[in-house]
Amino acid sequence: MRAEVVATGRRGTRTIPIDEFFIALFSTALEPNEVLTEIRIPQLPPKSGGAYVKLERKVGDFAAAASAVQLTLGVEARSSESVSPSPTQAPRRYAPPRPSACSSANSPPTI
Repeated sequence: MRAEVVATGRRGTRTIPIDEFFIALFSTALEPNEVLTEIRIPQLPPKSGGAYVKLERKVGDFAAAASAVQLTLGVEARSSESVSPSPTQAPRRYAPPRPSACSSANSPPTI
């Protein structure tokens, strides 16, 4: 489940996977004659949520560091952190333990 962007220029449109769009600090895969015309974000499954936090010197500054996480209950979790010049995706995944036969059906999941 990855987003993608659509760039439009004199030669038409092209779709760029989000992992290939950000090249470096303030640099993207857009050609000089292209503009970003669309951002496609897949719909999250039920029981999903996420959060984003950034560290900045003052309101409106670019983030010095940022962290984001997207979770779906009952499915493995994935987080993304960045203290590099371009966004990176964490390689770690967490799969919550399966409920045992003796656990209560009404107890909240442990993450």
